[in-house]
Amino acid sequence: MKKISAKVIADSKDNRGNRITSIIATMPRFILAELNTHRMFSRNSASSRAIPFTKMVKQVEEDPFVPIAWQKHHKGMQGNEYLDPNKKYIWEEIHSAIKVKFLKGIEGENRSQMIEIFDKYVAVQFNSNSPMTIVDWWLKIKDLIISSVIILYGFGLTKQLCNRLLEPFMWHTVLITATEWDNFFKLRCPKYKITEDMVKSTIFKSKKDAINVYPECKEFDDLTWLSINESQAEIHIQAVAESIWDAMNESTPIELKADEWHIPFGDNMDDNEIVVLISDLGLFHDRDEQAMKIKVATARAARLSYMTFDNNIDYDKDIKLHDRLLKDGHMSPFEHCAKVMNDEEYDSFIKGVTHNVIKREYKLGFYTHDCTTDNSNYGWCNNFRGFIPYRYIIENKY
Repeated sequence: MKKISAKVIADSKDNRGNRITSIIATMPRFILAELNTHRMFSRNSASSRAIPFTKMVKQVEEDPFVPIAWQKHHKGMQGNEYLDPNKKYIWEEIHSAIKVKFLKGIEGENRSQMIEIFDKYVAVQFNSNSPMTIVDWWLKIKDLIISSVIILYGFGLTKQLCNRLLEPFMWHTVLITATEWDNFFKLRCPKYKITEDMVKSTIFKSKKDAINVYPECKEFDDLTWLSINESQAEIHIQAVAESIWDAMNESTPIELKADEWHIPFGDNMDDNEIVVLISDLGLFHDRDEQAMKIKVATARAARLSYMTFDNNIDYDKDIKLHDRLLKDGHMSPFEHCAKVMNDEEYDSFIKGVTHNVIKREYKLGFYTHDCTTDNSNYGWCNNFRGFIPYRYIIENKY
């Protein structure tokens, strides 16, 4: 069964200490919108529009997303009370409890109308003879959605609409490449507060970090971890951020020299296959081999959109896919490969100033930007620092 996880697929750094990391993350589909608010990330992910309907239904039926904890209704961004996932409820107590909340504050004729609506849509659909847990109810709703969507698909409705209705129960795979992670971790990671001797407190971003310092924390169950977590982020994106944090802490970036490339999936490529491919194409230069790897990596990123990525690479098909993406202007997969800046590039890629302006100043013999004034603004190309994305190189014919 799937679970929230993260895996480093490429990890590089330049000689200035700038680090670029590519991560494959698995998460619930419904938190993708929160991840997408982090604009320093380059990302590609599975598309609900692209995946065949029958494949999507099979995935949801066999391995649906189930929440990691069941928060009670709360005010504000985050609650700290949870329902017992093992407690079973009989229909009569569910019926009365829901009706009280549903009808709260409603009086007179409106109350009668709401009771009628409740009985029509809730009582008829969900009346059950056997006690059920909240997990059972979640999965029952999943079954109702699947059956309803199959009916719509039977009418001939497009998968682009049918698949959307399945999204609350879907798992999702995302490729993320970034040099800037600090703000994401600050906003999204858990804040596990461990208090020692009722005086000193330490905040940890992950359970692993806390256990390394306080081994006794290894005995904590899930609810204990939740009870000491002071983060206001949604609990599932916290779990994603924690997984990425741990994966990056356990990875050692490879130091690249100026003009060398960060290439996701590069470690899985067969150099002999690449050599055969460039020979068939009549190419013989070392740079041709590197260019082929960049094209294959770009195609690998694009394949995430329709979930056909695996460790088996068809190099010829990937080269053709790369060329088709470029021709059609589908450019997001081109953001994951990136070249290390050389010294001249690092000094001329300045946040807030277009590179063309800098190049023109060099050509005209005057360079007005003093790199000693604020080093934090230097070395920026789009959302990466220290690295030039493949997309930038293509779009600017750099």
